Amino acid sequence: MLRRRPGGLDGKAPANTVPVRVDTLPGKRFRYSGGGTTIMQQIMIDVTGAPFPALLQQQVLGPLGMTRSSFEQPLPTALAADAAYGHEKDVAVAGRGNVYPELGAAGLWSTPTDLATWAIAMRDALTGQSTKFLSQATASQIISSAVPGRSAQERAGLGLFLNGGGESLSFSHGGQNEGFVTEVRMSLNSGQGVAIMVNTGEGGVGLLREILLAIGAEFGWPDSDTTKIKAVTVDLNALDQFTGTYAVYNFAGRFFPRIVREGRAFLSRGGARARSSTPSRRPPSSATMGSATCLAVTPRVA
Repeated sequence: MLRRRPGGLDGKAPANTVPVRVDTLPGKRFRYSGGGTTIMQQIMIDVTGAPFPALLQQQVLGPLGMTRSSFEQPLPTALAADAAYGHEKDVAVAGRGNVYPELGAAGLWSTPTDLATWAIAMRDALTGQSTKFLSQATASQIISSAVPGRSAQERAGLGLFLNGGGESLSFSHGGQNEGFVTEVRMSLNSGQGVAIMVNTGEGGVGLLREILLAIGAEFGWPDSDTTKIKAVTVDLNALDQFTGTYAVYNFAGRFFPRIVREGRAFLSRGGARARSSTPSRRPPSSATMGSATCLAVTPRVA
């Protein structure tokens, strides 16, 4: 159980984050907040008196049959033997992955099959096909409470991101911890979806995106259009203008890789993380290779 400590959510040792404070009225705007999720985690513990992993096992993982998922930190021995190692810059993360006290925001170990099981149950609840997991009235609050998200096409509901509308409405959620990236997406109308997990951190973001686009193109998803690029001949010396230091933003914060050119290839030389910066230009696409596991979901046929 995560218990209150003097330094817990106040940003004091042993915490490695700034203090978590509510500075805007909940439900009025979107803000990606692991700290906010950790506050909700503590509320659930306080109200039920149960350890968070046991509570989620009782309320979610167990009823859905998600037998390869756990919020235990560190991962139980029975599951750890089968767990993939996370990687950053081609180096395995010590102990397979970090141990996080922020269980609700960063503590879930799972598989694409289990995540797809959850996504199907959410869709069934939202469409009223089944109330085994949630009632339709409860699930519908995810959509009815939505506010503008990270782009013009996206809205943020209760715990899920929403894209499209009408017959093209879909819900999704991604995640990124040290050495891992994940994306789950499900269409309400078609019942098609996908769960993708990649055990490479920064470089895995690009790989995950390519997998998602390929699956979307196969099934004809509305947001999977790609731009065909026509190759042209350029003076190699002209490519030098794209080298330099860039500001890159992701779930983990901001960092500043140095892009160098070797012939026709652009390479990232890493970069220190920082809290603030103004990007001056967009970096070329680059990623280290990692392994990926995904599961495409299609509607059940009666």
